Amino acid sequence: MTPKPDWLSVFPFLDSQWSSIASLLESCHDLAEYHVVEDWQDFESSHPYLDDFARLRQFRKSRMAYLAYLDFQLPLNQHVQTMQQITALADHLIQQAFQLAGKEMLSKFGQVKDRVGNRVNFHVFALGKLGTNELNFSSDVDLVFVYDGPGVSDGNRALDAEAYFTRLGQKIIKLLDHYTTDGLVYRVDMRLRPFGSAGPLVCSFNSMSQYLIHEGRDWERFAWMRARHIIGATESAQKIRQEISPFVYRKHLDYSVFESLAGIKKEMSLTHHEHQNDLKHGPGGIRVIEFIVQSLQLVFGGRITHLQGVSIYPRFSQLKQEQKLSDEDAELLSDTWMWLRKLENMLQMVNDTDTHCIPENSLLLNTIAQLWGFSQWQSMNEQLQSKLLSTHEVFGHLFSEVQSSDELSQDDHWSLQKLLQQLSLQKVPRESVQKIEQLLTLTLQKSSPDVAEDFVVLVKAILKRPNYLLMLLKEHNVHQNVLNLLATDGYFKAVLTQYPVLLEQLFEHQPFKVMTAQSLSQQWSEAVVEEDDLEQWMEGLRYFKLVQQFNLMRAVSAGEISPSSVGAQLTQLAGFILQQVVQYSWQETELKLGQGHLKLDTLMVIAYGSMAVNAMSLTSDLDLVFVLDQSTVSADDRLFVQRWIKRILHHLSSSMYHGQLYEIDLQLRPNGQSGTLVTTAKEFAKYQQNEAWTWEHAAMVKSKLVVGTEAQKSWHQSLRNHILTQPRSAEKVDKDLDEMAAKLRQIKSESKHNNDLKLLGAVLKYSNQYPELLACDDMDELERRLVELSLNTVSD
Repeated sequence: MTPKPDWLSVFPFLDSQWSSIASLLESCHDLAEYHVVEDWQDFESSHPYLDDFARLRQFRKSRMAYLAYLDFQLPLNQHVQTMQQITALADHLIQQAFQLAGKEMLSKFGQVKDRVGNRVNFHVFALGKLGTNELNFSSDVDLVFVYDGPGVSDGNRALDAEAYFTRLGQKIIKLLDHYTTDGLVYRVDMRLRPFGSAGPLVCSFNSMSQYLIHEGRDWERFAWMRARHIIGATESAQKIRQEISPFVYRKHLDYSVFESLAGIKKEMSLTHHEHQNDLKHGPGGIRVIEFIVQSLQLVFGGRITHLQGVSIYPRFSQLKQEQKLSDEDAELLSDTWMWLRKLENMLQMVNDTDTHCIPENSLLLNTIAQLWGFSQWQSMNEQLQSKLLSTHEVFGHLFSEVQSSDELSQDDHWSLQKLLQQLSLQKVPRESVQKIEQLLTLTLQKSSPDVAEDFVVLVKAILKRPNYLLMLLKEHNVHQNVLNLLATDGYFKAVLTQYPVLLEQLFEHQPFKVMTAQSLSQQWSEAVVEEDDLEQWMEGLRYFKLVQQFNLMRAVSAGEISPSSVGAQLTQLAGFILQQVVQYSWQETELKLGQGHLKLDTLMVIAYGSMAVNAMSLTSDLDLVFVLDQSTVSADDRLFVQRWIKRILHHLSSSMYHGQLYEIDLQLRPNGQSGTLVTTAKEFAKYQQNEAWTWEHAAMVKSKLVVGTEAQKSWHQSLRNHILTQPRSAEKVDKDLDEMAAKLRQIKSESKHNNDLKLLGAVLKYSNQYPELLACDDMDELERRLVELSLNTVSD
């Protein structure tokens, strides 16, 4: 048997449980190998004389002492595993209480069923530290009891669902929280249920959902962020979670939460002086650290879904990864939190009490220090106080107020008044005016007058969006990034003013990743857009395009990629979006007209102009021609493809909240605007060979099949090469294209098409002799090649 260590006498509770600890150590000396379910079964079989109350209490005390004994001798970084084992122990004992209470209720009143005979489920949610899987040794347990909905029990004595589950809940609480000669299992706190102590002990799922959505307060968002389902049917619980999630996490960045956070922070700061030796409530203590983590989860969790989650410990690294905490702050908070949690747990195991305060017992403190590897408490406490002070400073920095206008120079003060006058703030609430004044004060301190003028235009656009004003005020890096962008390119002023949602991209500047079909597909799959919701899908795709373009231009402004590569990147993006639209529109049409019509790969989309030569700009439209890879087309097929294409055009060109995807030009289809929306491959080839005008062949130089199979792309390339390499009269080519240039000048009053037409005309005239001209990817390359071959160029 393991000899009893001398230090154990400093911990009376552990000392009283030594025989159980020593017995358990003989079978399991490793924390990771301990399994509570198997241990419970052994305990039950070896203690048949104990009643339910005694069995639960004696098991809890002995196993808690055993886990504490193991933990005291483990390194600090393994304390998370200890808290998880403590939580698993609590989960199991609560489940045992539920099973005992449920068995009694079933024998007396039967089972609760709804109108159609389905079982009505009872659920237990754990909140607080039990919810996070990070329970203390002597914590109470925060529970909420929920049931699916209306029903009646089917026993000899019938009870409605609320009465039945209220009795069940009372029995569970009594089994856990009733004092006997063996103490209690856990103190049960039910105050986090709807309406708190004034509300019913149990509530239906609908009642709870309605309460949280319509009456839930900000502190309840904190509480339910940590909710973990521990008893009940998993499928029903998932539905409950889905209903609660929008209450906790807002879809857009939730900067309105800073208003309530400011109040909570103020309350915490006022009480810090009363809790100087309190590991939980004191300055830099556990409550402060967890407040920081959960506040950042509330603000960002709706948009960055992997920041959601009940546990505190994993969030440190995730917040660091998402750059919501600096590397230094994340490491400090994580390390301090672990110090405090382990020290708190050791203090609680002195007498199995829920304490958070550092005592004056020098023998105890020196023993704890030695177990940690320090020679005495003084040296350990010096490190502890240093960590608490640094953590308190992080807390103050993250929730700090900004400078006031009193710190401005006289010239900047006059500039501030001028900027405020431009905003016409007479009808804006005073609190918002103060925030705007603070924001503009910072702007004048950080930027030039011209940038400040542009910034005011942006502020004017978001006056009715207090979340964004607060974001710019609280997130200094976002504010600075906006000012930097406004100083580089007029695009940013225009796009941020029109689409302020893009401000959410400015928390950090991730290195730009070149757009490829694979990377775009991965990002689109992570966008969490419901395809069943048409409007959400359309808005989601528009927002996706805006974000990609915005981050591309940010990369250009930061010098990460050259301006010359922008055209190719925008073309890649347009091709991906076009693919998504074609596929989605096909699914819509199939759903409406039924299956058995055209397959997805029967439609080919040919792009002309800038998209074909990787030269798109931010304002480029799409010149498209739709071709059907099918020799014959039935009436049903023609109806299907016409509706299909109309849906494609609708999705691409409809103006919505996030703008439109692209303007569409279909004039290059056979017979222009008088032609049909779609033609077969055979008809298209025939038209190009026999009927197309010279300018249509010139346009074909800048054409590429952008939606289609590899075989279809080869067909188009072969047809293009065949058409363009036909022998032609140079004089006729020049004459026809000069006439087209004149028409374009009349329509658009511009001559920029002249250069392009000359280059395209050169391809028509010379590609019969020099077929390598057809391989040129863009107009600059084509012009260089013509010069190398000493052929007519634009300068001739």
